[in-house]
Amino acid sequence: RLQEVGLATAITYFDITDQNHDRLIYTIKETHPNDGEWLMLDHLSSYGIQVPRHRLRALIHRVDPINTALRRSTIITQTRYHASGPNAVWHIDGNHKMIHWHLVIHGGIDGFTRTIVLLKCSDNNRASTALDSFTKAA
Repeated sequence: RLQEVGLATAITYFDITDQNHDRLIYTIKETHPNDGEWLMLDHLSSYGIQVPRHRLRALIHRVDPINTALRRSTIITQTRYHASGPNAVWHIDGNHKMIHWHLVIHGGIDGFTRTIVLLKCSDNNRASTALDSFTKAA
């Protein structure tokens, strides 16, 4: 169907030299130094340039090796705590990715045993709904 209306059916990658890619990525990095891979792909596509992700990663690493290494060296540490026993700490969260279909999932786990203590699918995200789910689980 795309071919019938004259649109490309697959992504076409342009033959641009690495030197031109480097220059373009360098100029984008000057104005947007903290942009990552996905935003860089968006910047390039705004110029009409499609680049495979693996090649873009290599280009960014070649153009900006110091910031790439700094981003990789940042380690996200998990917060450690000690729960004195079962039901001492509960972790409760909600998932709203299906709100378009009026589905909201509230879940909770016990911080000591890691067992599921609450899992409820609702049609809204009201505080009263979350509180009701929590009190029924408790």
